[in-house]
Amino acid sequence: MKKIISGILTLSLAIILFANTVHAESLTYKIDPELQQQIESLMEADASNKDYIEAAINNFNKNNKATDADYNTYLKEIIASIQNLQNESDKSLQSAYEKQEELIKNTPSPTASWQDLYTSAIADYRLGMKYVKLKGATHTADYMNHAIVPMDKVYTSWKPSTVYHKGDAWAKFLTQNQAFTNDIYPKFEQKIIVPGKSYGTITGSFAYTTNNSSLDAFAALHKVNYSATFNKLSSGGYSVAFKITDTYDFDWSTYDNFAIGFGNNYCYVMQSNGWIKPFQIVITANG
Repeated sequence: MKKIISGILTLSLAIILFANTVHAESLTYKIDPELQQQIESLMEADASNKDYIEAAINNFNKNNKATDADYNTYLKEIIASIQNLQNESDKSLQSAYEKQEELIKNTPSPTASWQDLYTSAIADYRLGMKYVKLKGATHTADYMNHAIVPMDKVYTSWKPSTVYHKGDAWAKFLTQNQAFTNDIYPKFEQKIIVPGKSYGTITGSFAYTTNNSSLDAFAALHKVNYSATFNKLSSGGYSVAFKITDTYDFDWSTYDNFAIGFGNNYCYVMQSNGWIKPFQIVITANG
């Protein structure tokens, strides 16, 4: 995979989308008005969409042999992949909230005031966050903290915001993970290399584990959905823009590692009481 994907590229924000034409550097392509509208809607709706599309377009404009037809086909693939990721992400988050509501209904009413129980449980939860950080899982601890429902928001419609990583060290660690690239490569080969294409978008899912990545990636994310848009460079390699999505929530599980299992199930109980809530995680990177 290292021979196929070029090194990290500088993301150009000088791409201007207007009228029915996309301009970048000295290249100009005509874009179908309907595609233009769809792209503008996606970019306005979500910052991660904007960053992913801009990175993919910037990469495309390094392709010297492309035509207007190629460009419009390319944009259609990007739009479809973003919509698919968003649909999967929204379904996952909605399912997590529905599951939580059902668990809250079925959780026995405590004899003590819920405020006292909440205060005690959150204090223990924060101790767990410190332990997780000591184990090197800093993003897991950050996500745990982000999931906490403030006391004055408990049993209300309040929800945590989406956490977005744009090309930071965490995004690079995840997208440059060897097991992740090994998972993508067969699809890349089948869809792009074998047909002799100079571009293409690949979608799929991947599970980070303690064996193929790190404790932090396993505990913070585990199974994610992704979209990867490739473009061939004049050097012969390929640039790639990534978008990864995940829903941060908990299911009761059994783990070989007692500490991981205990921590997961403690969070599950917290979620069952409505004291932490699920949220979406979105990651983009350009490589």
